[in-house]
Formats: sequence, C-alpha cells, structure tokens
Amino acid sequence: MTNEPTPTPEKPDESSLGWILGIGGSTLAIVLIVLFSMGEFSSPTRSSSSTASDIDPAEQKFRDLVEYKLGDNVRLIMVTDDTKAKEKKNVHVSFDIGDNLTTGMIQLGARADIKTILKAAADSGLAINELTVEGEFPMTDAYGSSTKKVVVDVMYLGSTIERIDWNGFLTDNVYKVADKATVHPSFR
Repeated sequence: MTNEPTPTPEKPDESSLGWILGIGGSTLAIVLIVLFSMGEFSSPTRSSSSTASDIDPAEQKFRDLVEYKLGDNVRLIMVTDDTKAKEKKNVHVSFDIGDNLTTGMIQLGARADIKTILKAAADSGLAINELTVEGEFPMTDAYGSSTKKVVVDVMYLGSTIERIDWNGFLTDNVYKVADKATVHPSFR
C-alpha cells in the first residue's frame, strides 16, 4: 500500500451555476407576476356585500364568477333593477387594471379582464339590460404626479352580450363590440 494522494473530483464552476439559478429564478418570478396580474391565481374567497339569500342565484353566480377571476382588483359590483324593464338588471362593474411588465401587457390585461366580465355575464344567466364596465389605472401627468383615473369606460347592452359567440370571440374585440366606449389613448 502506497501513500499516494486520492484524486479529488473537480468542482463545477460556481459562477456559471449562480447564473443558471439566477436566470431560472428570474424567469419564474416574471411568469408568476404575469399570471397574478391576469387574474389566473386570484383568491376565490372574496365576500360580497349582500348575502346569498338577498339576491337571486343568477346575480350571485355573476358576482362569484367576476370576483373569482378578478380577485382583489374588483372595486365594485352594483346590480340594480332596470326602470323600464323590471325583469332585467343594470350592472356596473368597476375594477383596477393590473400593472404589468410592458404597456402592451397592461392593455391586454385590461381587455382580458373586460372579456372575463362579459363572459361571466353570459354564463350567469342574469337578465341584463345594460352592463357598464370601468377600469381604473394610475396615470402620471407632465409634472410626475400619479393619480388613479378611469381609463376604460365601456357599456354593453344585454342583446350585444347575447350575440357574442364565445368560441370565436377575440379579446382584441372587446372595445369594437361595445355599444359605447371611452378608452384613454394609452389603452387602445
């Protein structure tokens, strides 16, 4: 038996391992931010101001669908009887448009949230006369002051919502099919 030293295995280059882990972690963080901002991981446990016994099942289903998909971004859901057609409802939804990585992703997120609200209206069975959706987003003026403003204000008649074929409806068309739309230039 000789006293020869045992060869030690080579260590991997620690700097390249750090880069790989850093890139992987950054990618995961970006994906999670995008999914959270688009409402994919929203909490389904938001409570309504009304109890389930106070409102009809179709209205409750609409509220549940919107609150589940948009989560904490929902600011207000108001459902009132239509003054002319008592069997129909006027619905108003106000939500915060989620910030995102790019302007294009913010615009897409706003349109996707509106499409989600429209789909919830169609799926709920709620007899809607008019659905109004307002999206708010912080806007910065020339002096650098930032205030939250309504940047998307769209209205859909119930008959318009009924015409939508959900199998072929594109998110990009939510403003085109609106019966009335006021959209800030930054969100077109």
